[in-house]
Amino acid sequence: MRFGRSIVIIAAFVALTAGAAACGGGGDGKLATPTAFSITTRASGDVTPFPTPQVTGNAIVSPTKGYSASFPDGWKFHANLVQTADASVDAIFEPLTPGANVQANISANCIVERAGQSEEERVSFQKTNTLRQGLNKDIQVSQMKFAGMDATVLSYRFVSQTAGTPELDKQDILFASPKCAWIVTTTAPAGQRPKYQADFDIFLNTFKLIS
Repeated sequence: MRFGRSIVIIAAFVALTAGAAACGGGGDGKLATPTAFSITTRASGDVTPFPTPQVTGNAIVSPTKGYSASFPDGWKFHANLVQTADASVDAIFEPLTPGANVQANISANCIVERAGQSEEERVSFQKTNTLRQGLNKDIQVSQMKFAGMDATVLSYRFVSQTAGTPELDKQDILFASPKCAWIVTTTAPAGQRPKYQADFDIFLNTFKLIS
């Protein structure tokens, strides 16, 4: 099972410098250090380039990955921010306010290589790895319809082993389309998800699968 040979790491960006966005997400253009961002990726393999999605204003269209969506005003979109041999992450960051050390963000992880694995196996694998991560606390599992597809939702709190690193509230939406096995993640500072839910919903409610 190819997916079973993957390494799963927590998906979240934490900016450590006021006025700068993680991985150049905005602010004054300085690079901040990402404390934890990654995706589901294999232990080895060359990077496969993905075409850049079309972005007009706040609207995203990605024919290759097969989705379209909108994102909140003022948020910064990064196409293919992380790429591996079989996956690509588009990420969207809120503006980093002075004195803040965390950026709320949305990531859409498209995993294109899942031959020989059923949807049930894929979701079970991802759930198991999330549950095994000792840094993920208070994990809740639910079901929903997302973009017209059956989806599994993992809601949890990420607690870093690094002293002084803020805790994060995260939600992963797992589903599959004809072109991708998807992990759509929304991340907010712990206890602040209600503050960002309307922003998250702009993306989640407009996410559509396209051919």
